[in-house]
Amino acid sequence: MRILLVNPSYPFEEFPRLLVTLPYLAAALRAEGHEVEILDLLLARTTPDKIERRMSRFRPQLVGITSVTLNHHIANGIAEVVRKCDETVAIAMGGPHVSFEIEGSFRDLPALDYIGIGEGEHTIVELARDLVPLARYLAFDSHASVVTSRGCPYECIFCSAPQWTGRKVRYRNPSLCVDEIEELSALGFREITIEDDLFTLYRKHFLAVCGELVRRDTGIKWNAFSRVDTISPEIVATMAKAGCQAICFGVESGNQEVLDLVKKNSNLDKVKEAMRMTQDVGITALASFIIGLPGETEQTLRKTVEFANELHSEFGSLYGFHILSPFPGTEVRDKAGEYGLEILTSDWTRYDANHVVTRTPGADVAAIQAVADEYDETMTRYVKYQDYLYAQGKLEGFEQKMYLRRRRQSLLWKLLLDDVVEGFEPFRSDDPVGELKVAVAQAAGVDAALAVEEVDRVLALGALAEQHGPEGVRFAWTE
Repeated sequence: MRILLVNPSYPFEEFPRLLVTLPYLAAALRAEGHEVEILDLLLARTTPDKIERRMSRFRPQLVGITSVTLNHHIANGIAEVVRKCDETVAIAMGGPHVSFEIEGSFRDLPALDYIGIGEGEHTIVELARDLVPLARYLAFDSHASVVTSRGCPYECIFCSAPQWTGRKVRYRNPSLCVDEIEELSALGFREITIEDDLFTLYRKHFLAVCGELVRRDTGIKWNAFSRVDTISPEIVATMAKAGCQAICFGVESGNQEVLDLVKKNSNLDKVKEAMRMTQDVGITALASFIIGLPGETEQTLRKTVEFANELHSEFGSLYGFHILSPFPGTEVRDKAGEYGLEILTSDWTRYDANHVVTRTPGADVAAIQAVADEYDETMTRYVKYQDYLYAQGKLEGFEQKMYLRRRRQSLLWKLLLDDVVEGFEPFRSDDPVGELKVAVAQAAGVDAALAVEEVDRVLALGALAEQHGPEGVRFAWTE
């Protein structure tokens, strides 16, 4: 059977990276003898003509589309285009959103034939990396993702992971995990994100993966997700030795009562201790907060802001705020009334963690939005301060790396998602690359030096290709 797997685009704020989901699934399908292609639109503008061209060339008998709540509306649009291209092709959709919203998904999308409930593949086999446009990910300076375990035993009411991957944690062979990391490094990826819900949960597995990284002396930099109650000085020291540069901790709130209500099973003292431990070994800590949780009041919101600032001033920890989105499959959605939470809309286009879609008796929409706006203003000032430090040559370490990546990705995101390069008129001079650099700087509104640097880099990666014609030279992103 000819099977086309489609990866829709995703909000830029979520740091798009090469994910393993579809390559794992494609490899499993190929192992069963199917002919498989992936249409990866994560770093491309999603337009009907791109879908129509692939449908016409490949003529799939089954189209599988993956999505989460944040990009479900985009996945729906893709399914509708597929149906217009072929009235008989089977269309299946997978991912946590449709798994928990089965009836609603079929009701809202008549083109949908099947829903894949739960995990898409049963066996993790060698990755089919050749099916995705690697050059685009490398041009975007994206992280690549690796999964070493699945499942989470915790009960946080705002998270669908336990329902999606199960509470029983399953672990991959540590040696094979590091094989995969080395393969990604050989392909050109400079950083890896370990996507496990909780990499530091099981000490034996965690130590085995880190030990294998150290034994092979890979030199690869990587990031991971963790809880503040699952680390120790020994653990963070081992992570640092193995190449870990950043850990993202789900802190969620600066108020203990809110943490208790959402079943976080954590406390603020442990948070500070975790930040101190990571700082001591040179790992950057990122504290992730959710505003608008059950039990939220204007006072608890203010406590969370103050606590985030404390972590930054005392330990140099970076932090980010997201607005609560009660996704399908979460206890906070299923039992919203019991938690005193009012869900204001089920318009999934607003479930991007940037829009207020709930309120509590103590925190209305305006109060939650005010904190989100304050955070955005703080980040704007922070970026300007980073501009100043960079110009003075005083930005260093992980912050410098993140700063340079943000500049690069902001430019590349615009070029990729807006089809800017494809829209240029043909270049007719003897130096089409030079003309391209000027056109990129003007179209994207960036300084010439950045445009020159990035055009040279993406050309060297093979992500942009020259197309010679009678009217001159055009450039296009490689598929």
